[in-house]
Amino acid sequence: MKGQQIKPGTEISTGNSGVRIVVGEIGGNGVMYWFGVNSTGTINFDSTMMKPVLKSGALYIEPGSGGAEVHFTQPDIVATVSGSRMIVELKGNEILVYCFEGKCGLQVGLDAKIIPVMNFISYDIVTKQWTPSSGASEMSYDQQWSWNVSCGYCMAAVVPSPTPTITPVRLQSGEPTKKPQNNDVNPGGTP
Repeated sequence: MKGQQIKPGTEISTGNSGVRIVVGEIGGNGVMYWFGVNSTGTINFDSTMMKPVLKSGALYIEPGSGGAEVHFTQPDIVATVSGSRMIVELKGNEILVYCFEGKCGLQVGLDAKIIPVMNFISYDIVTKQWTPSSGASEMSYDQQWSWNVSCGYCMAAVVPSPTPTITPVRLQSGEPTKKPQNNDVNPGGTP
């Protein structure tokens, strides 16, 4: 699909794999959409802003130097991001917004919530309840890493790779565990 034109109103349906769409990468001001596995939506934009509609699944959006609005089938709900990276997910009756970088928010009618970086918020469209009711929840590292892996490492610049750790090994039954050392010629035996 490289080099093809995508027009506003283009429908996306991913099935068993995600779809990544990068616009303007050559100019160094790339804009990226990533529709996750089993996601559907519509690509919408104008000369100043990305405005996709998410109908199911998950959408990663990185608006480059501009801003973006993610719309839903409910006309009074809009997720926003400027200066960076956000994932919006539809999960049952919930709209979840994960802020990875920049200024993120979720607006429902006249009620708006700001989502701090590395936090997320949930809104139930049936009960009309926010979770948490007092603001946002911090994302665990596992949540951050899972999203990064899901979108093909689209957030490698903001989610660090896990640090390998040494696993203790048991040498023989009844002996205490110890960390292996490079100078052990005969681990567990007599020197």
